[in-house]
Amino acid sequence: MDYMCRTGEKTSSTFHLRSILHILGISCQDRVSNAAVLPHTGLPSMYTLFRQRRVRWLSHIYRMEDGLIPKDILNGELASRKRPTGCPQLRYKEVCMRDVKALDIITESWERLAADHARWRRTLNQHLKTGEKKLMSAAADKPAPRKECSSSSRSTTTFRCDRCDRDCHSSIDLFSHK
Repeated sequence: MDYMCRTGEKTSSTFHLRSILHILGISCQDRVSNAAVLPHTGLPSMYTLFRQRRVRWLSHIYRMEDGLIPKDILNGELASRKRPTGCPQLRYKEVCMRDVKALDIITESWERLAADHARWRRTLNQHLKTGEKKLMSAAADKPAPRKECSSSSRSTTTFRCDRCDRDCHSSIDLFSHK
């Protein structure tokens, strides 16, 4: 899941969620989390859509005849030059294989599975649904520690209004409340 933070995917996901919020008429002041919006709409996340498109294209190319340009490019290697040292950018096939692995499809047998188009589509759709559920549960679990931490610190604040006994979280909150 670490490759999901790539700039292109992240900006596309941000645009997707902002568009959904705009269509639904939800503003940022409503304080609705993205994890709560997507299940409500029934739409998958952009990460799931990217995975779906990449893995479908990978299986499509696999089923092509040998000698066609897309298949040669996908399986080709650079003959005259080495890749740079350090952490080089991933090739398209490597990203697709990470998607296959993230969807819990066995990487050693995906080619045999992709050869049967109907079976591959059923398997892929099933694994995409479980992958989407994993993403949503991870997104729902992520803010939980922050809320627990902030709720424990809020109970011990010393900024209380002397008129209405309201608990303010900082001195500037107390000042603006008064």
